[in-house]
Amino acid sequence: MTRHPRFSVITIVRDGEVHLAEAVESLRHQSVEDWELHIVDDGSSDGTLEIATDLADGDPGRIHLHRHPGGENRGMSASRNLGLRHAAGEFVTWLDHDDRFLPRKLEGLHEAMDRSPEAVAVIGPCRRWWTWSASDIEDEDQTLPARVLDTLLPPPGLLPVFLENPRAVPLAPLVRRRPLVAMGGHVERFRGMYEDQAFLARLMFRHPVFVIPEVL
Repeated sequence: MTRHPRFSVITIVRDGEVHLAEAVESLRHQSVEDWELHIVDDGSSDGTLEIATDLADGDPGRIHLHRHPGGENRGMSASRNLGLRHAAGEFVTWLDHDDRFLPRKLEGLHEAMDRSPEAVAVIGPCRRWWTWSASDIEDEDQTLPARVLDTLLPPPGLLPVFLENPRAVPLAPLVRRRPLVAMGGHVERFRGMYEDQAFLARLMFRHPVFVIPEVL
């Protein structure tokens, strides 16, 4: 019997040839190894598909490539849902093609989930990484109020914090797959910008979320 990985990671990408390989490399550097990656190409017209194909061919046991029928562009939410339909792990998270995981991302979020078994998702602050391009702007860590850190938040979770400060909206929570599938994943009419915020709102209206203080 094949053992499913613990973590399913979904990467959606359209015309992301500049960043995709480095994003995947950050996943390879995780402190845990029982992950699978589902790359969803959303109608790229540059070299993204070739890069993604090489990544999948180089690690076929863990990295899988998916496309919409006919190579169509169907938007970010539909692409996230395509990856979710193939996810087999107990937990799901998202690694956008121009983002990076720090090495303890999966391990740290999973440890928090273990500490709070009532939580359906774990989320924490992100770092705006300006210096990747030798920018003279310093990197900036999101600041969340102390009252929500190391805490299990019942619905509506962090939504009041988001309304007070839109720059405090984190990315890439770790979510239990079964409740995620039951809530229908992402709403596909949100095709582009802020579809992740629409998703987080639905998630936090339905389920308790644990908030960690670490940037991962």
